[in-house]
Amino acid sequence: MPPVGLQPPPAPNNTQRLWVYLARAKAAFALVTVLLTVVASFALAPLLRQIAEEQSVQTSGLAGIYLERPWIGALLGVPALLASIPLWTGARRPLLWATLVTILVIIPIGFLLGAFLGVIAPLYEYREL
Repeated sequence: MPPVGLQPPPAPNNTQRLWVYLARAKAAFALVTVLLTVVASFALAPLLRQIAEEQSVQTSGLAGIYLERPWIGALLGVPALLASIPLWTGARRPLLWATLVTILVIIPIGFLLGAFLGVIAPLYEYREL
């Protein structure tokens, strides 16, 4: 047995504490991201509708759905908010929940970006005079 001064330090007993803090930080970031996406969804809808009307752009698909019903962007953020609840309460598998929350946060962001590109992209297409 090595002398007392050369022994490695004992392993910390509370390694789960770090994961709880990281999970809560992930839940906070998910909450902020979803709230910003909801605000952007309601703020961009009138602007994009105005651009589409001024430039006489015919929107269809995702952009048409978004311009008619901007609340769908907020509705798509609800699963991410619900999935972040176990991260706040200290779930047993924080990495699994963090991965699920990340995937669910991407959905409203993708919806918003898809609708934005659906309105803006036709403005840059070639049109005969």
